[in-house]
Amino acid sequence: MQVAKLHKLPWLLLGDFNEVLCGEDKLGGRQINLSRALDFKECLDNCNLLDLGFYEPKFIWTNSRQISNLILEHIDRCFANPDWRLLFPEAS
Repeated sequence: MQVAKLHKLPWLLLGDFNEVLCGEDKLGGRQINLSRALDFKECLDNCNLLDLGFYEPKFIWTNSRQISNLILEHIDRCFANPDWRLLFPEAS
């Protein structure tokens, strides 16, 4: 959160966050840890970051197990602050 407060320049943050934001970001396995998901969302909100969305497939990470034990997650994401978004409105 400190980085967001250091400057008002346009910036982009992307990668594998190893965390889901909501139940729709996970298929199979245990339910999401709601506390960790809310902490992740709070951090994004405090940094004023917008999710740029995604194209198919939604689930990038898998545990590569048989269908009965399969877990899929949407953890690769791309976020930007509003200044970056104004410069690149078509980016996704």
